[in-house]
Order: sequence, then structure tokens, then C-alpha cells
Amino acid sequence: MDKMLKDHSSKQAVRKEMQEKRKSEAVVSAQGFTHTIVDHLNDKVARAYHNQKRLDVEAKKLQNNSESLQKIAAEWIENIDNFSYSLKVLGNVETFARAIEKECTIIAKTLEETHREKVGNLE
Repeated sequence: MDKMLKDHSSKQAVRKEMQEKRKSEAVVSAQGFTHTIVDHLNDKVARAYHNQKRLDVEAKKLQNNSESLQKIAAEWIENIDNFSYSLKVLGNVETFARAIEKECTIIAKTLEETHREKVGNLE
């Protein structure tokens, strides 16, 4: 019986040692797996962060370009309004010049007729 107890104890010790060895291997394997997963996730997070930074820079450029385009468009609108006003003024000047020309023609004809009548009466 003593021998059976020793055999049993030694077998149990061997099993316990094997179990500890397997436990240790499982811990090492789990740590390796954890490190691999964390590295993989960190790589994805770093890439996403980098992409977000690039998007932020591009969005800022787009905003600046949009503001610049708005200013240029406002300047064009102002220039076109000024040009339209100038054309209107020119049109008014032309109309005014035609009116003066017409009135001068009427005055000239009236003076000619008056002159003819005076010359006709003198003869």
C-alpha cells in the first residue's frame, strides 16, 4: 500500500508538473496572441488617425478655397453691377445727346425759316 501511495503521489506530481507546464505554455501563447492583436489594432488605429488628420487638412484647404471663391465671386458681381451702371449712364448720355441734337435741329430750322421770311419780306 505504501508503494501504491508513492506511485500515486509521483504520478500526481508528474500530472501537476505537466499541468503547470501546459498552463505556462497557454499563458505564453495567450500573451503572444494578445500582443499580435494589440499591434494589429494599433496599426489600424494609427492609420485611421493619420487619415483623419489628412482629411482635416484637406477640409481646411477646401474651406479656404471656398472663402476665396466667394470673395472673387462678390468682386465679379460688383464689377458687373458697375459695368451695367456705366452702360446705363452711357445710354442716358446718348439719349440726352440725341435730345439736344433734335432740339438744335429744330432751333436751326426755325432760325432758317425766320431768316427766309425776313429776307423774303425785305425783297
